[in-house]
Amino acid sequence: MLDNWETRSSGTLRPETCEPPRMHERNAGSNAQAASLLASDTKPRIRLITPVWGRFYINRWLDLSFAALRSEGNIPFLNKNSDFELAVITKSEDAAFMQADPKFNSVTAGVRVKFITMDEFFPPNGEVTYGVPLTLAYGKAIQDLGENGIGTYVILMNADFVLASGSLRSLLARIRNGFTSIAAASIRVINAGIRPELQNYLDDRVGILSISPRAMMRLANANLHSTITGRIINDMHPIDSTYYHQIYWRISHGCLAMRGFLLMPVCFQVKRIVSKVLCPVDCGVISEVSPGGRFCVLNDSDDYLMIELQERDSESHLLRIAPNTRSLRRRLARLAPEIAANAATWTTADHRRSATQTAYFHESGLPSDVARRVKPLEEFVDDVLATMSPPVSHIGHFQWLPAVSVYRKDMIRGGSDAITELLDDPRNLMTKPPSKAET
Repeated sequence: MLDNWETRSSGTLRPETCEPPRMHERNAGSNAQAASLLASDTKPRIRLITPVWGRFYINRWLDLSFAALRSEGNIPFLNKNSDFELAVITKSEDAAFMQADPKFNSVTAGVRVKFITMDEFFPPNGEVTYGVPLTLAYGKAIQDLGENGIGTYVILMNADFVLASGSLRSLLARIRNGFTSIAAASIRVINAGIRPELQNYLDDRVGILSISPRAMMRLANANLHSTITGRIINDMHPIDSTYYHQIYWRISHGCLAMRGFLLMPVCFQVKRIVSKVLCPVDCGVISEVSPGGRFCVLNDSDDYLMIELQERDSESHLLRIAPNTRSLRRRLARLAPEIAANAATWTTADHRRSATQTAYFHESGLPSDVARRVKPLEEFVDDVLATMSPPVSHIGHFQWLPAVSVYRKDMIRGGSDAITELLDDPRNLMTKPPSKAET
């Protein structure tokens, strides 16, 4: 995912037809090959992909995010009930470190681990921003499956995501129910506030962090990031946002509802192998790799809860002092055209589909009248969607192309003259400079 690309009704909304051009894909077999997995008693093939590089970040991942993945109902459940593989995509020196590290070998005992290197995404000297290499890492780890990997389900798991216990068990249930693409939102929280509290749930003897969804949501609710609180549209908060990729509604003190354009495509079935990366994963990867089939959003934090640890001031440039409005009605009337006008410029078909489903994040039971309480949010977002122009293409997206252009310049400046094969496609070239509205 990229900077500004932040990265649930188990309803059966069918995906819109959004087939990209096929000049970049190899012959990937038929959908029947993929569907055959569900028609038999064969355990589904699942590859969980985590890109992580740098010794400091690897240790942070092992100590918290991976410790949570090892809890009951997560990786151990998938390892028992599916043909499971953990794919770590990293730099060569980091792969060598992990392979030789007693701690890593201990915590991955009994799990099939594959290392995939990503050295070619970095220059010999200097640095590049993390967004494009992260996107390329996911692309390479999917491409690495090859033609024999058609039908495999991939789980995309950023190294700063922390899952509540039992989340991956719910994900496998959706796969068993026939869903081929599954999205979820992460709740952004303040790293400095929540990390010490999460570590209280860590069993140092075995290196496993076990925390129930409701306990995690209580911690999250007390440490919500400003990019969440600024987007709770029925809170008369002095700070709001200029960019609503997700729209929240406070149901009660301990419960938030959300409709989101930009969700993480956390799991999908690989239906074709593509040779080029043409967009960020949260922009159109489902349309690229897993077109057709059944789509759902994981809509209840009791089933699946994923928090994302962020620094306090992360993306503060997307916040503002809220214009003074004396009533909620006036506030919503002001926000609706603003959100529609902005979202119409960047949302793809995948984004629009995600925004039709409501998700709930709650630290206790849902209120008995939750349908009544959430109705204003659903009507608000449905009205916003109804006023928007047709979705933009995920290919040649105006936020992706400038990022790729900057990345290529940084690679050359750092001494790399090699072509990045996954990006080597004319559709990844800028034909004109971006306007101020696009940057």
